[in-house]
Amino acid sequence: MKHILIITYFYAPAITPRAFRWAAIAEHWAGQGHHVDIVCAWMPGLPREEILNGVHIYRVGGTVSEVLRSRFGKPDAHPQTGRGKLTKGKISASLLRPASLAKWIHDLTWKKIYWPDYACLWYFPALKKVQQLVLKKRYDNLISVSHPFTGHLVGLGLKKKYPQLRWVVDIGDPFCFLEETPANNHQLYKSLNYSIERNIFRHADAVAVTTEPALEKYAGLFPENAGKIRVIPPLLSLVDDYAIEDTRFPKNNKIRLAFIGTLYKTIRNPGFLLLLFEKLLQTHLADRLELHFLGDINNCRDCFKPYKTLLGTKIFIHGPVTRDKAFEAMKKADVLVNIGNSTPYQLPSKLVDYTSTGKSILNLAKTPNDGSTAFLKSYSASLCLLENTAILDANQLVNLIKFIEYPPQIERLTLRRRLASFRTEVIAAAYEGLLTIKNRPVVLTTSDYYIPCYKGGGPIRTLANMLDQLGDEFSFKIITRDRDLGDFKPCPGIMANCWQQVGKANIMYLSPQHRSLWKIRKVLRATEHDVLYLNSFFSPDFTVKPLLLRRLGLIPRVPVILAPRGELSPGALALKGFKKRLFIIAAKMLGLYNDVTWQASSEHEEKNIRNRFGDRIPVIIAPDLPPVVRLIHQEPYRRNKIKGFLKVIFLSRISRIKNLDGALKMLKSLQGKIQFNIYGPVEDPDYWAKCREIINLLPGNIEVRYMGAVSHERVISVIKDHDLFFLPTRGENFGHIILESLIAGCPVLISDKTPWHDLAKKGVGWDLPLDKPEMFQYVLQKCVDMDARTHWEWSRRAHAYGWNCCREGKSLQQNRTLFLGVLRGV
Repeated sequence: MKHILIITYFYAPAITPRAFRWAAIAEHWAGQGHHVDIVCAWMPGLPREEILNGVHIYRVGGTVSEVLRSRFGKPDAHPQTGRGKLTKGKISASLLRPASLAKWIHDLTWKKIYWPDYACLWYFPALKKVQQLVLKKRYDNLISVSHPFTGHLVGLGLKKKYPQLRWVVDIGDPFCFLEETPANNHQLYKSLNYSIERNIFRHADAVAVTTEPALEKYAGLFPENAGKIRVIPPLLSLVDDYAIEDTRFPKNNKIRLAFIGTLYKTIRNPGFLLLLFEKLLQTHLADRLELHFLGDINNCRDCFKPYKTLLGTKIFIHGPVTRDKAFEAMKKADVLVNIGNSTPYQLPSKLVDYTSTGKSILNLAKTPNDGSTAFLKSYSASLCLLENTAILDANQLVNLIKFIEYPPQIERLTLRRRLASFRTEVIAAAYEGLLTIKNRPVVLTTSDYYIPCYKGGGPIRTLANMLDQLGDEFSFKIITRDRDLGDFKPCPGIMANCWQQVGKANIMYLSPQHRSLWKIRKVLRATEHDVLYLNSFFSPDFTVKPLLLRRLGLIPRVPVILAPRGELSPGALALKGFKKRLFIIAAKMLGLYNDVTWQASSEHEEKNIRNRFGDRIPVIIAPDLPPVVRLIHQEPYRRNKIKGFLKVIFLSRISRIKNLDGALKMLKSLQGKIQFNIYGPVEDPDYWAKCREIINLLPGNIEVRYMGAVSHERVISVIKDHDLFFLPTRGENFGHIILESLIAGCPVLISDKTPWHDLAKKGVGWDLPLDKPEMFQYVLQKCVDMDARTHWEWSRRAHAYGWNCCREGKSLQQNRTLFLGVLRGV
């Protein structure tokens, strides 16, 4: 049994779509044995507290806000008796009375300054009541409903005080970006609206919207929380059974067109419908036609004034009606009318109820991508007309006359199947799923570079592979640079300094101006996370600054995982060794790396870490992940190797640790023709100048080409066009490029300073000690002299070995255990 607290300004007997929706869901849950409490706004004539159909209802506030709302803000907002019958009456004229002076003053003063909406005064009594209830009762779940948006502010206040509550935010109408019918003074509060809705998304455990375009819009606005959003469609609230009546009627009877719902001047204007109806009255159907409006007409009174002579005879305005009266009106109508919204972010809930009757539906759409049009595409008894009040298309009128005179039929079984997904039990189950779904732990990751960058080498591939394989289990958020290694301009196609969805992660690409200590602090404090994952040891912006802020207590203290990515290997520490040793001494004195869990990619790296920081520190071995198998071609590319000729590739960053100069020196004494192609970004210009000097001294049988950097998408296709991959590196943490060479079917010649060992025994390559260059020269000459058949055997074995490395699942489990263990405090 669940204990559920629902915060909704409107609840039965209020006559709004959200009131209908949540009364049905709450009563369904109560019938299943769940304990359901409702906190809603008090309305005159209703008790402050009651139990209705198993649901405990608490009505609060209303003494000021409800009077202002009912008298000035939204007249006729509550159920009224005697309305809803599709007959002549005196109601139409009374509902077109001019607005009072008090309402005029209200609109010019209070309506211009209230925030977030007209229900703002309800916030305080509602928050007080829910806090009292939480102290008395043990709630598992919290649901807040809009509109009005004030209900979510109440939910936010409660969630902050009781974070253990699972909070579902149910959005009926969008808030911060719906400018057509803004909830407040949009010009004054635009930035505040965005900020508060983003904060609500951040704290919510799940968010429900009614349409896919609304989900896409919110995912674009708040990509860091896109994974929380789900679409739950409108509820079938008015009809309990699929009772379809014959939609044909005797020719002498009246033809009643009925619109049921709320009118708005900006998004649901009746002007086009009234114009169509006026034209219909000039046809042979004139004596039989009636047009009925049931619902609040709001600020659309002026739209009806040109048709005053028709009020009470042909056009009837009934005002707001109860649920039962609305259902009765639907049954008596011959054609149901829907006026589409001007945006695709809302789907009128009445459309589901309309279709449940099996009646003909006339849909007047403002835009071609109107959500109502999409919803009615599969409903055969509908006619969709695109609104154009300036030019009334004659074809539209002809089609409408035919549609009214000879209404299409819909089969009972087809209707039953269509409506099954909108039943109360289905919609309630969808919300219950949001209440029980387990949130993915958030891993806030920092890295100097991430895709689309590629010049940064292996760490980029390590993270990309990890996200590809663990992105469904953990929610990764990555903070990184907005430009690639050595570039002065941002990567094309990205947005800097804001969150955006890239693959399975949310990424914030920071420009140089946003990488200061206090800018980094702001991002880390504003981003909710369970683990901080640092992907470098020496990175000033993305490791040192976060650790310093943590040490000073300026960011939330969460578990920290640090992956040195090979930076503590002897080969890496030997480069600029004095500065690095000095930094390590200072970092130890400051305690920057205290209480950090270290990730080692191998036992060798674990040894390097402990050599610098002692045996007592927590180190977990979690190897770098290879790419997933689905990305690998089944067959290697077969090169026709020419004996006496060797096409060699060096593909890596041009820096001292990659030992390009050593590779060039080993080529000097080779016999035969050698083509040596160098791919990779120049990280160290001075070092590259030294390499060019060596190139100029090489004999004529050795041709060296510098081919520049290569994007990751082209790596395997470039490598497989070569006979040998050559990388006598001074140290590799993993060596993604080595694995990619094997996958490409290219044998590798590397140093023994990588995790790849015993390659000669496997028949896929060679791993040799750097202090024995003569061994490298021997293997190189052997490869020059190798014939096509022998090379093909090496190539096949290399490809098979690379394939098997990618299929091995132990590394994936070790990485999963790394995060889960830290989260559990193990």
